[in-house]
Formats: sequence, C-alpha cells, structure tokens
Amino acid sequence: MNDIQVYCSRLLKDLISIPSFDEGQFPRMQKYILDVLRNSGCESFVDKTSGCIIGRKHVNPNAKTILLSAHFDTVAPTTAWTIDPLNPVEQNGRVYGLGSSDCKGGIVSILAALKKAKPSNNIVAVITGYEDIKKQVSGKQYMGSNLIPGNIDISADIGIVTEASVRDERFAFINGMFGKISFSVKALGKQSHACHPEDGKNAIYLAMEAIRILKEQLPRENFRYRSEDYEETFNVGKIVGGSAVNIVPHECIVEMEHRFSPKSSMEEKKRAIKDLLAVLGSVELKYNFEYPAFLVEPDRSLHCLAGERLGYPVQERLSRGGTDANIFNASARRRSSDRPQALRKFNLVSLLIIQNPEG
Repeated sequence: MNDIQVYCSRLLKDLISIPSFDEGQFPRMQKYILDVLRNSGCESFVDKTSGCIIGRKHVNPNAKTILLSAHFDTVAPTTAWTIDPLNPVEQNGRVYGLGSSDCKGGIVSILAALKKAKPSNNIVAVITGYEDIKKQVSGKQYMGSNLIPGNIDISADIGIVTEASVRDERFAFINGMFGKISFSVKALGKQSHACHPEDGKNAIYLAMEAIRILKEQLPRENFRYRSEDYEETFNVGKIVGGSAVNIVPHECIVEMEHRFSPKSSMEEKKRAIKDLLAVLGSVELKYNFEYPAFLVEPDRSLHCLAGERLGYPVQERLSRGGTDANIFNASARRRSSDRPQALRKFNLVSLLIIQNPEG
C-alpha cells in the first residue's frame, strides 16, 4: 500500500474501534475527529447544540467554498455480526467493522483529502452526529445537521456528502434523494368488555381503516430519472394497541412513513395525509420526523474528473434513502430565498453524494 492507503486504513480502524451508536459515546468520537482536523490545519470546533464537528480550511477569500460532510454515528450492532463489530478486520484490501461503509469510510475520505490535498478552494467540513440515531427535541426527531444554529456559517458553492452505498461495486453520484415524512396516527375509541363490544368502539379497527385509506388513496407517483423509474412509497412500521384480548381497546397508535420524489413538496404531502385522515374523525395525527426531497444537476466537470480518476464512467442516479444532503439543500434554498441580495454568500449548496463501496 502507498502512504495515503496506509493513512486511510489506520484512520478507518481507529474510527471503527470508537463506538458511536449512542449519544453518550459521542464525546470520544468528537475529540478524535477534532484532533485529526486540527492536525490537518483546519480551524475546528464542536457545536454543542447539534453535536456536529465543524472544520474550516481557508485558502483564499476570493475563492469558492466546498462543503464536505459525513456522519460519525452508526446504528447499534446486532447479533448477526460474525466478527466483533468494534474490532476492525482488514482482509483482501477491505476493512470490515461497524460503520466501515456507513459512514466512517466517508469520514476518512474527507480527513485524508484535507491532510494530503492542496486545495485551491476554501473548505468547510461538517462531520455530523444524529444521522442514524436521530435526536429527540420536544417530542420530534431531528438530524444533527438540522440543528446547526443559524449563526454558524456553513454556506458553500457546492457540497459533497460521502454517504455509503454502491451498485455493481462502482462509485456513483446521487444527484437527488427522496423526501420522507414519518408520522403516527392515534386512533381513539371507547373501552368495553369484549362480551359487550356494542358498548365500546374498537380503536384497532379504526386504525386499520386509517391504514386502508392511506394505502389505497395516498398519491404515490412514479418519478423517472436517467432512464430509471423510482416509485414513491408508503409503509406501516409499528402498531401498538390494546391491553387484553377480552377488552375492546380504546386506543391504538400506528407509526407509518411516506417517501416522496423531488417532484412533490413536503407540504403538499403532509396536507394530503391530513385531508385523507380527516374523514375518520377520532384520530390524532403527529409528525415525528421529516425532510424534503431534492434534485440537483452539478457541474459536469466533476463527473468527468471522477471518471478519469476511477477509470470508468461514474453512475448517476437518485436514492429513496435520506441523508444530511436533504437538510443541507433545504437550508440552502431557504437562505437563498430569504436573502436574495446575498446570493454570493449564501449560494445554493448543490449537494451530491459520492457513494462508497462496502469496506
């Protein structure tokens, strides 16, 4: 291996060995990344509100700014692992361990670039937390990138989020991502003994009717991009209701999600959900977590450069998943709308994702 490969392998193994699937584990991870950023010549700090690590490398006040971002938190390890997920193993040129691909490998690509490259543009690095595990604020879930205070300037001319995924073992540019609305419906009935169901109102039946209406009537369009079709989705993920088999339940809570294409707006989708449920009367709707869709067409020179370095044409497609890219693009749109006189400072962050192969 050459010097940069050795450096990346060491960094990745260090990051994997530091658990970050619970916010109580975040400080150790934040300190490690903060030290690496500072050793690479970046002015860096941890924002306590969002848990994000912000690093800046100033090259030229007249140059453009590039945003580089990845998240350090991971999902919790499961019993399906055949190795210790926090004890990384290198085999056949790949490093295996929890978060190696999603998204500590992405962090390594940013840290290595900041240390080894000699950029002609200014760099702002945003290493986020709460991307996988989310942060609860007043009963609602947020990504860390959603909680960065407005007085912290992370504006840029273009951004790259190094999120994880691959197709046919090749890198890809994800030029857009679906939006998502995660919501719960609480059906309210009336409790009675099961031997006299006519005296009660079964909340589970009401919840089932809510599911039926949304499944059958919530608009789900097909979105075509680069000769591929992407269909909007609806899913019921969790149902909680009832206390005993001989009691008519008075309450049932169903958690659902709807993923929608860049052709649809989040407000339109939320309004459609609300209107469809209004006919039922005795239900309460609560939005738990959400982010808008986006679609950008970045400068073709970036694709050409990536193709030259990789030795093959880089794929371009959409994803029905969601990342910090959704939040950054939404924030950029708000800023450009709120401050039309300051577009040079608050230029639209054209976020795309260079996805990493497994390991």
